[in-house]
Amino acid sequence: MSTISPLSEQRRFLNEYLLDEFKSLIRPGSIILDIGKTDTFDYNSWFKEYTYISIDRDGSKNPSLVLDAEKSSLPFSAEGVIFNGVFEQCDDPFAIKRNMLSCLKPSGVVLFGLAGIGMKPYGERDKWRVTKEGALSFVKPLNLLKFYPLPEYFYALARKD
Repeated sequence: MSTISPLSEQRRFLNEYLLDEFKSLIRPGSIILDIGKTDTFDYNSWFKEYTYISIDRDGSKNPSLVLDAEKSSLPFSAEGVIFNGVFEQCDDPFAIKRNMLSCLKPSGVVLFGLAGIGMKPYGERDKWRVTKEGALSFVKPLNLLKFYPLPEYFYALARKD
């Protein structure tokens, strides 16, 4: 079992491959909303040709906007959403998913990152894990474009029809 770290397999896959694939599905100039800003990586440099907005309930991570996306509607209409490492820290992951889907434009794309059952908890708020079937179910009702089952972690790209 492992924890999320800058050198983890899932972070390398995200940084070296998946972020570029995600960007290829979204027009430059579009709004990309990053829900749950990480304090380990700053993705502003990845999305220079987009309007990149990060939100987090914790202002210490210097997000663009301090907002609890689990309890508040999102005041954006985005073409792309990064939802990586958020699910496992929510009291009600389905509430944040509803809020996220409500701000996603038709044909918008979501990059999901969900911790698998083998991943060791990495923080006091960390509480959820999913199986492969659970990860695929959580992506619904979006149209699944690609699914990447990594050891202890699942990534998916999905489009809103």
